[in-house]
Amino acid sequence: MTTQQMNYLITTVECLNMTEAAEKLNMTQSALSRSISALETELSVQLFVRDKGKRLRLTAEGTTVYKHLLKIYKDFETMLSQVDKVKKGLTGRLVIGFMDGQMLGTEFKAILDRFCELYPEIEMVLVRETEKELIRMLQKGKLDIAVMLQLQVHDLPDIVYSELFWLPTYMIAQKDHPMVGRDDVSIKELKDETFVYVEDSEVTRRMVNLCLKAGFTPNIHYVKDVQAQSLYLELGKGIAGYNAYHSCYYSPNTGAFRVNEIADAEFVLAWNKNNYNPAIALLNKTADEM
Repeated sequence: MTTQQMNYLITTVECLNMTEAAEKLNMTQSALSRSISALETELSVQLFVRDKGKRLRLTAEGTTVYKHLLKIYKDFETMLSQVDKVKKGLTGRLVIGFMDGQMLGTEFKAILDRFCELYPEIEMVLVRETEKELIRMLQKGKLDIAVMLQLQVHDLPDIVYSELFWLPTYMIAQKDHPMVGRDDVSIKELKDETFVYVEDSEVTRRMVNLCLKAGFTPNIHYVKDVQAQSLYLELGKGIAGYNAYHSCYYSPNTGAFRVNEIADAEFVLAWNKNNYNPAIALLNKTADEM
């Protein structure tokens, strides 16, 4: 029995007239009669009897078949609808990654709020990890998409990205540091400073290159993670560069200053080009429309 045959039977029962049912189904009466006869042969039952006015009447067996097929057919239509939603990304699951210490921020919160409004059936899962772990998860398919810096993903194999927004980058130091509050510091003025950075990070490598270009090798104290880095900054044990949506920027024990040679931070949405979760495209579309 095919779903088409189910539809033929259900329509015929609704009309209880072969001619009307054939017209509703946009087919000939003879073709509909053959289909019903084939169904009766398959089930080894008589489904209809004709009264004198050529109206149809369900047999007891036909009534039983109809009641069950009606439920099966409705369930089938529901399944098709759900599959279509999944295919279009209207339902499903989207795992979004954020960097350690990085807050959601006004711009991306507005994007996520709009996304939740447009696609309420998509389950959103938020995770926070280190730069290195986010990249690993993207590459392994354990993460659908991540909010990262362009410099962290711009040359990674299989990782693609789209621009989100830009934020100013500040050097974070203990609040009584003599440079706090300035917006015209030259990077050469930092040659005697101690930098506190996480090891094996593209952000760290970028800062080292800037210092080398300015003519000095930076004195860097390496720490395991952002949490440890934040403690060192608050204690006045060094300085580090971060954007205005980073938790270190808002500590009551730290202050900030701008360095001329340090560019603003470009944030992007990054994902694996081999990840075909349709919700990725929907999130990008939402971001583009904001």
